Amino acid sequence: MTRLGKYEILEEIGRGGFAAVYKAYDPGLNQAVAVKVLHELYTGQPSAVQRFLNEARKAVKLRHRGIVRIYAVDEDRGLPYIAMEYLPGGTLADRLHGEPLPLDNVVAIVGQVAAALDHAHQRGLVHRDVKPANILFDEEGHAVLVDFGLVKSLSESGLTSEGTLLGTPHYMAPEQAKANTQANTRSDVYALGVVAYEMLTGRVPFEADAPLAVLNAHVHDTPPNPHALNRGLDRGIAAVVLKALKKVPAKRYQSAGAFATALRNEWARLKAEQEERRRRGCLANLLLQGKWGARRALARVRRALKRAIADRRRWVLPVVLALIGAGFLSMFALGWTTGQGPAGPLFWTKTPTATATAMPTPTATPTVAPTATPTPTVTPTATPTSTPTVTPTDTSTPSPTPTDTPRPTLLPTLTPSPTLEPTRSASQPSPSDEIPPPPED
Repeated sequence: MTRLGKYEILEEIGRGGFAAVYKAYDPGLNQAVAVKVLHELYTGQPSAVQRFLNEARKAVKLRHRGIVRIYAVDEDRGLPYIAMEYLPGGTLADRLHGEPLPLDNVVAIVGQVAAALDHAHQRGLVHRDVKPANILFDEEGHAVLVDFGLVKSLSESGLTSEGTLLGTPHYMAPEQAKANTQANTRSDVYALGVVAYEMLTGRVPFEADAPLAVLNAHVHDTPPNPHALNRGLDRGIAAVVLKALKKVPAKRYQSAGAFATALRNEWARLKAEQEERRRRGCLANLLLQGKWGARRALARVRRALKRAIADRRRWVLPVVLALIGAGFLSMFALGWTTGQGPAGPLFWTKTPTATATAMPTPTATPTVAPTATPTPTVTPTATPTSTPTVTPTDTSTPSPTPTDTPRPTLLPTLTPSPTLEPTRSASQPSPSDEIPPPPED
């Protein structure tokens, strides 16, 4: 087939048990369109033809971005066809490959399809065949609901007789599986819940080889928790989807929009919690980086010092030894000037008195006056034979006793104490000293 009416057939883009869909060119609109053609097998069945045309009659009344637009309904060579909007984005079924979709995509698709369903429901129409193959995407990626061939008007009995099952078993609500006459707007909510379930887990809630077994599961079995099939799925999101799959219609969301809103709210809550965790994680990271970063910095400094020491070991060691030697020389010189040279004469200098200000407490100063009294004279301790030698004349030879007694009193001055006052009071002038004893207070 190369032409149907005024439309030039380009290629087949879809085929089902009831009709085939072709991409065609509309010369009047100068654009691509989709042409849906009833299979020849059903062209001789008036009820099938009427049901096919019913899709166009119902959908043409709906003006919504999420519902496919109908351009024309006609017949050519006994083949009824419907020309409609061409959607180049493919179907949702094309995007499902047994793996979950990103949650933000799921929320967006459910919201867009729910808006289209609410628009149809408010006009008294039930789709009855919501499934991934009937959700297409336009050039902007917006979800569009198609295939209103099974649309039922809530105000009329329609073409479905008692006991006739119309729809796709994997997406049919329990009341629709029992009898299509009981299908209502909440049946579409259930089907949209199954679609959301599949997008979140990569599979439908119930699977079986026989369609009747699938329908029986929808009626009697509890669907597995989506979280059990997708451990990364938030439990709050899973609870929203499970509510849409309640067996009793009154326990489900009462509109597709309510379902989409609940899903969107849970998604917003989850994002807020994730953002809070991310913020806390960043703060903890900063704290850890501060703690461990400091440790790493110190470790780097230590390593650098080790390298520097290793590189400069040849000259650092001599310098250190020189400094140590200089320290010893300074200590030796200090000891010499304080009268502690080896076996040399004792010199009384006024220089150490300047260091008396280095005393940590002022209580050390009063102790000088009592010790400075010349009461312990050499005369009482000297023998009667040494009395003539006490006179301060240069010709007298000092006895060994008076010259040796002051020497033990000078030993405490070897301590590195900054105060020299005690040595001044402890040491007594020998007869050979030229400086008179300090005056009494």
